[in-house]
Amino acid sequence: MQIDLSTAAAVPFPRAEQLRDALITADRLALSSSSEYLVKGWLGRTGISVLYGPSNVGKSYFALDLALHVAGGMPWQGNRVIRGNVLYIAAEGGQSFARRLEAVRVQLPALYAEGAPAFNLLPVQVDLHAPDDGPAIKAATRDKRFALVIIDTLAQSLGVGDENLGKDLGMFLANVADLRGHFGCHVLIIHHSGKDVARGARGHSSLRAAVDTEIELKADGLVRTAKASKQRDMESGHAVAYTLMPVNLGQDADGDPISNCVVMPADLPAPKRSGPKLTGNLEVAKQALLEALRQDGRFIKGTEDLPESRKVVEIEKWREQMRRRMLSDGSSPEAAKKAIQRAREQLQNLDVTREIDGLVWIVDGRDTPGHVPVPLH
Repeated sequence: MQIDLSTAAAVPFPRAEQLRDALITADRLALSSSSEYLVKGWLGRTGISVLYGPSNVGKSYFALDLALHVAGGMPWQGNRVIRGNVLYIAAEGGQSFARRLEAVRVQLPALYAEGAPAFNLLPVQVDLHAPDDGPAIKAATRDKRFALVIIDTLAQSLGVGDENLGKDLGMFLANVADLRGHFGCHVLIIHHSGKDVARGARGHSSLRAAVDTEIELKADGLVRTAKASKQRDMESGHAVAYTLMPVNLGQDADGDPISNCVVMPADLPAPKRSGPKLTGNLEVAKQALLEALRQDGRFIKGTEDLPESRKVVEIEKWREQMRRRMLSDGSSPEAAKKAIQRAREQLQNLDVTREIDGLVWIVDGRDTPGHVPVPLH
C-alpha cells in the first residue's frame, strides 16, 4: 500500500504538535534561580536515586532519618531541605518501624514533632515489576502529593523479576519513573551491594545508568559514612558520617528491655596527616573523644602537666560517649566495658591520646575542637 505523503502531512498528529510546541532555541533559555533541590547538594527536587550498601550498615535507619527531615523541613546534616510529604514503602521489614519511630520520638522529639505528621508509611510488599501496583499506589494516595517516595528495598519490590536482567529492571524503573512523574517528586530506591563491593550496587548495570544520584553507605566499626558517588546534575563526592545511637524504649510484656536506634551525625574521619591509621573500635573511640571535647572540653592554664594549646576533658565524659556508641551493635555492657578499656590503652600506646589526673586529650590536637595552634619559634 502506497501512502500519499502530501495527504499524510495534512492529517492532524497530536504528538507532533506537542513536540513542535516544546521546541526552543538556545537564546530563549533562561537560568532559573528557583530551588531545584529537595536536599541541597544531595537530592534533586525530581529524579531517581539509589541508596546502597552492605547488610547491617543501617540503610533503612539512614533513609528514615533523611525522610523525617524532608517531612519536617529541617536541615539534614547541615544541608538545606525543601519541606514536603513523604511516602515510605517499607516492603522489607515494615513491622519494625513502630519501634524506629518511637526511638526518634524519645531521642529526637523536635524532629519527630515536625516530621511525623507528613511521614506516610506503607508497610506492605509491592510489585513494581508487574503493571498493577504502580497505578494502585497512585489510586490509594490520590488525595496526597509527595515530595519524596522511598522504596525499601528494590529486591522486595521486584516481584518475580530478576535484578540481573536488564529487561526486568527496565520494567521496574519504568514504574518508578511513572510514580516520579505522577507526584512530581524524587524517588529514592534502597538497594544492596553486590558480592564485589567495589563494583557498587548489585544487579544489572542499567540501574546505575538510569539514576540521577547514587549514594553509597559504608561502615568502619561503628562509624558509618554516606557518599554521593554519582550525581547527574550536581557535584559528586559529598560525604557525611553518622552513628546509630541505641535508645531505651521500656520493657515488653515479659519484662525484657525494648530498644532501637536513631541516626546521630558524626565527624567525618579527618585526612590522615601522620600517625597510625585507626580502624574499628579505635576510630570509634577517637570520634567519641572528639565529641566529648566538643561538648565538655576546656582549656586549663598554668600547669606543667597539661597542654595549654588544646582542650582536655574528663575521662568519664569520654567513657560516656564511647558507651553510647559501642552498645549500639548489640554488645553486652560487660563486653563494651572491656572494649572501652582496650581502646583507651591502645590509643595511649599508639601515642594518639594522653591521660593524667582523670583528664584526657589528643596528642596531635589539630583536629580537636577549639585547638589553638602553637606558634613556631
